[in-house]
Amino acid sequence: AEQASAAEAIEAGRHREAELQQRLDDLSEGLSAEKAAAATAAAVASASLAASAARTRELEQALEAEQASAAEAIEAGRHREAELQQRLDDLSEGLSAEKAAAATAAAVASASLAASAARTRELEQALEAEQASAA
Repeated sequence: AEQASAAEAIEAGRHREAELQQRLDDLSEGLSAEKAAAATAAAVASASLAASAARTRELEQALEAEQASAAEAIEAGRHREAELQQRLDDLSEGLSAEKAAAATAAAVASASLAASAARTRELEQALEAEQASAA
Protein backbone atom coordinates (compact mmCIF):
# COMPACT_ATOMS: atom_id res chain seq x y z
CA ALA A 1 0.00 0.00 0.00
CA GLU A 2 2.84 2.28 0.82
CA GLN A 3 4.40 1.60 -2.57
CA ALA A 4 1.09 2.19 -4.29
CA SER A 5 0.69 5.47 -2.44
CA ALA A 6 4.23 6.48 -3.29
CA ALA A 7 3.65 5.54 -6.95
CA GLU A 8 0.48 7.64 -6.98
CA ALA A 9 2.34 10.54 -5.41
CA ILE A 10 5.12 10.20 -7.99
CA GLU A 11 2.55 10.06 -10.80
CA ALA A 12 0.71 13.09 -9.39
CA GLY A 13 4.03 14.93 -9.14
CA ARG A 14 4.87 14.06 -12.75
CA HIS A 15 1.41 15.15 -13.86
CA ARG A 16 1.76 18.42 -11.90
CA GLU A 17 5.24 18.92 -13.39
CA ALA A 18 3.85 18.42 -16.92
CA GLU A 19 1.07 20.93 -16.24
CA LEU A 20 3.57 23.47 -14.90
CA GLN A 21 5.86 22.87 -17.88
CA GLN A 22 2.92 23.42 -20.25
CA ARG A 23 1.99 26.66 -18.47
CA LEU A 24 5.62 27.76 -18.61
CA ASP A 25 5.76 27.01 -22.35
CA ASP A 26 2.47 28.89 -22.93
CA LEU A 27 3.75 31.88 -20.98
CA SER A 28 7.02 31.78 -22.88
CA GLU A 29 5.16 31.74 -26.21
CA GLY A 30 2.95 34.61 -25.03
CA LEU A 31 5.96 36.63 -23.96
CA SER A 32 7.67 35.94 -27.28
CA ALA A 33 4.58 37.12 -29.15
CA GLU A 34 4.34 40.23 -26.95
CA LYS A 35 8.06 40.83 -27.40
CA ALA A 36 7.66 40.56 -31.20
CA ALA A 37 4.64 42.89 -31.11
CA ALA A 38 6.56 45.36 -28.95
CA ALA A 39 9.52 45.20 -31.34
CA THR A 40 7.19 45.80 -34.30
CA ALA A 41 5.51 48.70 -32.51
CA ALA A 42 8.93 50.15 -31.68
CA ALA A 43 10.02 49.85 -35.31
CA VAL A 44 6.80 51.54 -36.50
CA ALA A 45 7.22 54.29 -33.92
CA SER A 46 10.86 54.77 -34.95
CA ALA A 47 9.92 55.01 -38.64
CA SER A 48 7.12 57.44 -37.80
CA LEU A 49 9.50 59.55 -35.74
CA ALA A 50 12.06 59.59 -38.56
CA ALA A 51 9.37 60.64 -41.06
CA SER A 52 8.17 63.33 -38.67
CA ALA A 53 11.72 64.63 -38.19
CA ALA A 54 12.26 64.72 -41.97
CA ARG A 55 8.98 66.61 -42.46
CA THR A 56 9.94 69.03 -39.69
CA ARG A 57 13.27 69.71 -41.44
CA GLU A 58 11.45 70.27 -44.75
CA LEU A 59 9.03 72.71 -43.09
CA GLU A 60 11.87 74.53 -41.34
CA GLN A 61 13.73 74.89 -44.65
CA ALA A 62 10.59 76.11 -46.39
CA LEU A 63 10.00 78.61 -43.58
CA GLU A 64 13.60 79.86 -43.77
CA ALA A 65 13.29 80.27 -47.54
CA GLU A 66 9.98 82.09 -47.13
CA GLN A 67 11.46 84.38 -44.48
CA ALA A 68 14.45 85.15 -46.68
CA SER A 69 12.14 85.89 -49.60
CA ALA A 70 9.96 88.12 -47.43
CA ALA A 71 13.03 89.97 -46.14
CA GLU A 72 14.21 90.55 -49.71
CA ALA A 73 10.76 91.77 -50.72
CA ILE A 74 10.63 94.13 -47.72
CA GLU A 75 14.08 95.49 -48.54
CA ALA A 76 13.15 95.94 -52.20
CA GLY A 77 9.95 97.72 -51.12
CA ARG A 78 11.90 100.05 -48.85
CA HIS A 79 14.36 100.80 -51.63
CA ARG A 80 11.52 101.51 -54.07
CA GLU A 81 9.79 103.69 -51.47
CA ALA A 82 13.00 105.71 -50.98
CA GLU A 83 13.34 106.14 -54.77
CA LEU A 84 9.73 107.29 -55.08
CA GLN A 85 10.12 109.68 -52.14
CA GLN A 86 13.23 111.18 -53.78
CA ARG A 87 11.38 111.59 -57.07
CA LEU A 88 8.47 113.20 -55.23
CA ASP A 89 10.84 115.56 -53.43
CA ASP A 90 12.54 116.43 -56.73
CA LEU A 91 9.18 117.08 -58.41
CA SER A 92 8.04 119.15 -55.46
CA GLU A 93 11.19 121.28 -55.64
CA GLY A 94 10.75 121.63 -59.40
CA LEU A 95 7.13 122.66 -58.99
CA SER A 96 8.07 125.18 -56.30
CA ALA A 97 10.67 126.70 -58.61
CA GLU A 98 8.20 126.77 -61.49
CA LYS A 99 5.54 128.29 -59.23
CA ALA A 100 7.95 131.02 -58.13
CA ALA A 101 8.97 131.70 -61.74
CA ALA A 102 5.30 131.86 -62.77
CA ALA A 103 4.52 134.27 -59.92
CA THR A 104 7.45 136.49 -60.96
CA ALA A 105 6.33 136.41 -64.59
CA ALA A 106 2.77 137.28 -63.52
CA ALA A 107 4.05 140.23 -61.46
CA VAL A 108 6.16 141.48 -64.38
CA ALA A 109 3.21 141.11 -66.76
CA SER A 110 0.92 142.93 -64.31
CA ALA A 111 3.40 145.79 -63.93
CA SER A 112 3.85 145.95 -67.70
CA LEU A 113 0.08 145.98 -68.19
CA ALA A 114 -0.31 148.78 -65.61
CA ALA A 115 2.42 150.82 -67.30
CA SER A 116 0.81 150.21 -70.68
CA ALA A 117 -2.61 151.27 -69.35
CA ALA A 118 -1.11 154.45 -67.86
CA ARG A 119 0.64 155.25 -71.14
CA THR A 120 -2.61 154.61 -73.02
CA ARG A 121 -4.45 157.07 -70.74
CA GLU A 122 -1.72 159.67 -71.26
CA LEU A 123 -1.97 159.28 -75.02
CA GLU A 124 -5.76 159.48 -74.93
CA GLN A 125 -5.58 162.66 -72.84
CA ALA A 126 -3.01 164.16 -75.17
CA LEU A 127 -5.19 163.25 -78.16
CA GLU A 128 -8.23 164.84 -76.51
CA ALA A 129 -6.25 167.97 -75.76
CA GLU A 130 -5.04 168.11 -79.40
CA GLN A 131 -8.55 167.69 -80.67
CA ALA A 132 -9.88 170.36 -78.34
CA SER A 133 -7.22 172.84 -79.38
CA ALA A 134 -7.81 172.08 -83.07
CA ALA A 135 -11.48 172.72 -82.68
